[in-house]
Amino acid sequence: MTMLNGKITCGGEVIVELSVDRASVQNQCLVAPSLVCGADVILGMDIIRRLGGVCISKDSCVSWGSKHCVVGAAAVDSQDMQLKIEDIDFKAEFDGHRWTVEWMWQDGEPLLSNKCAQYAVPGEYKSEYEAELDQWVNDGWLELYDKHIHGDVSGVIPLMAASQPNKPKKVRPVMDYRELNSHVQSRPGQDTAVCQEKLREWRRQGTVASLLDLRKAYLQVHVRHTLQRFQTVKYKGQLYVMTRMGFGLNVAPKIMSRIISAVLSQDEEVKKGTDHYIDDIWVNESVVGVDKVRQLLLKYGLVTKEPEPLSDTRVLGLRVRDPGDGKFVWCRDGEIPVLSERVTKRELFSVCGKLVGHYPVAGWLRTACSFVKRLANDVEWDANIPSCAEQVINEVLQKVVKEDPVKGVWEAKNSTKGVVWCDASSLATGCCLKIDGQVMEDCAWLRRDASHINVADL
Repeated sequence: MTMLNGKITCGGEVIVELSVDRASVQNQCLVAPSLVCGADVILGMDIIRRLGGVCISKDSCVSWGSKHCVVGAAAVDSQDMQLKIEDIDFKAEFDGHRWTVEWMWQDGEPLLSNKCAQYAVPGEYKSEYEAELDQWVNDGWLELYDKHIHGDVSGVIPLMAASQPNKPKKVRPVMDYRELNSHVQSRPGQDTAVCQEKLREWRRQGTVASLLDLRKAYLQVHVRHTLQRFQTVKYKGQLYVMTRMGFGLNVAPKIMSRIISAVLSQDEEVKKGTDHYIDDIWVNESVVGVDKVRQLLLKYGLVTKEPEPLSDTRVLGLRVRDPGDGKFVWCRDGEIPVLSERVTKRELFSVCGKLVGHYPVAGWLRTACSFVKRLANDVEWDANIPSCAEQVINEVLQKVVKEDPVKGVWEAKNSTKGVVWCDASSLATGCCLKIDGQVMEDCAWLRRDASHINVADL
């Protein structure tokens, strides 16, 4: 779509290598019979920057980088870039242009019964929510359903709005895959990553690093044509099929993780200097440059956002910053949750989870959250919590706002020495790990026994 509301027909996609002097980048380009104003090529500013920029002289002459440079472009042969991944739960294939995935059924193709098209969307999110879905239609991610092309459908997947308070886009459309997931085979493998373990690994690799994130990661993966009818949605009175892998599909994280692992392993230097947690990619720039990693991902059909240096970025839910002395610190990323007027047990447990989550250090807050949850153990999930529990959680939140214990030093030096401190009270037991005098991790458990305090300490 052009800014004047016109359309340019796309005939396909191709990976093109562009070079200026010694600078070279690869980019996935759309091919069209004609472009606006009769131009042969349209380049975005991201490519222009990576090629060294341009200069415009007084007489309107444009030159790349230096004044006398050679510009070239060539399509990359895709036959040598084909990859296949076969797993007990799915098959994924890169044909040189794009990734296509096919999941496995537990007991054959199901008949979906859901008829609900969409859950209620809060009024403040509706315009942004619909604008995003309209973009999905324009991009071809949602394709009008055609029985002759897609086959019969028996049910639809409900659409709903998921709020993202910590991101620029405050809402995004997601699909309720629960019915479909009950039929899709998903068995976690032995290599399933755990968020806390990744944080430990990355904190030991120094601070010369960047974070890469894929642009709409799941939506870059195409779904096999024969399976698209199981991703039918109803939007503005019309039926569409989702042609890409949607967020919420139970096997999607495993698929995305295996795809990225396969791509990063295609280059030994990149493999050695990178790690990832699903689509969050850690780049150790003392080993490999972030541009080389981006080019390898692009070569295999994966488009990334601009890299974010570790000095001010979000790493698996932590906000990492450099206060200016080179000693990186981390803290909570996002706002402290707010309670509604009538707090249910379900909301209480959700708030406590957000308060302590997977954070390496939470201090007294761990015990406080465990204690207030124990106070609400006797009520049903959707029943209001006792007044004593509500009083405690309000007191906890007030204290967290004033002084949040969720924070610490980022870098855990690759030391073989550390000190573990343990203690116990009548209420709980706890311990923390110190390296070079800094608390790196802590944990706590409510006591369930009545043993002597010395035994509990031990």
